[in-house]
Amino acid sequence: MKRLSLQWRITIMTALLTCAACVLTNCLVGYTGMRYMDAIGSNISAFNATGEDSPQAFDPTKATPDDKVTIEDFAYPEDK
Repeated sequence: MKRLSLQWRITIMTALLTCAACVLTNCLVGYTGMRYMDAIGSNISAFNATGEDSPQAFDPTKATPDDKVTIEDFAYPEDK
């Protein structure tokens, strides 16, 4: 079997190292993301357990025009 040239060996090694770095980065980011999301979730659960009212969400599709709903366009002074 014919040996690969130095250029092809360097190319293959670079590709393998890049793939390994991507896989390891993906695993580490996924692991730390799951770990810290659990911590954030437990803190939020503890915060909501204090008995205070939860924040209310605003749904503009359920509001009627006479409820004083205002939509403002914030433009820069040179645009006016």
